[in-house]
Amino acid sequence: MVATDWSRDGRFLLYSSVDPKGLQSLWALSSLDDRKPFKVVQTDFSTGWGQFSPDGKWIAYASIGVSGALEITSGPFPGSGPKSLVSAGGGVMPRWRRDGKELFYIALDDRLTAVPT
Repeated sequence: MVATDWSRDGRFLLYSSVDPKGLQSLWALSSLDDRKPFKVVQTDFSTGWGQFSPDGKWIAYASIGVSGALEITSGPFPGSGPKSLVSAGGGVMPRWRRDGKELFYIALDDRLTAVPT
């Protein structure tokens, strides 16, 4: 288990954990309620490097998809909803700008990349 981020309000810890199939999954743990962890991203692929948006309504994460390449994706937190592919050509280690208006990540060619949100 690897902790990757706290929500700004301190309510949720975001972490990744490897399941019995050997896939990395993204989970959250509430610090207030029943403290029961829940899977954040429902997928058959590995996910990790999760980060909360500054307002706590979104997460960005890296995922190995159908192509087999690492890609940066964002989606609503908590719960289900439409997810958006952020990276063009792959990426890792997403980080939100403090005001949430941009998302930074390291492209697979080692360039720091920024995209508007």
